[in-house]
Amino acid sequence: FASQGILQRLSGMVIGRPGGEMTDDQRKAQYQAIIRVLAESDLANLPVLADMDIGHTDPVLTLPMGVFAEIDCEAGSLSLVEAAVKAA
Repeated sequence: FASQGILQRLSGMVIGRPGGEMTDDQRKAQYQAIIRVLAESDLANLPVLADMDIGHTDPVLTLPMGVFAEIDCEAGSLSLVEAAVKAA
C-alpha cells in the first residue's frame, strides 16, 4: 500500500488484533513491522489505533463501511461520527 500511494491518502489507521494463538512477542513483531513501514513512508505521525477487536478475532466489532470515524489515540478509542444506518 505504501508503494502504491494508498497509505499517504489516509488520515488514520485502525489495526485489528491478530486472530489465532499468538505469543505477545509474535504480536509485538507484527505491530513493529507496521510501524517500520509507516516510518519508511514518512508517516510516523499518522494516528494509529491498534490491537482492536476487529477482523478475524473473538470478540469481533463490526465496523460499517463508508462511515466517517474519529480516532482518539490518547483515549485509545474509535467513535463513529455519523449514523451507521439510515432510516427508510
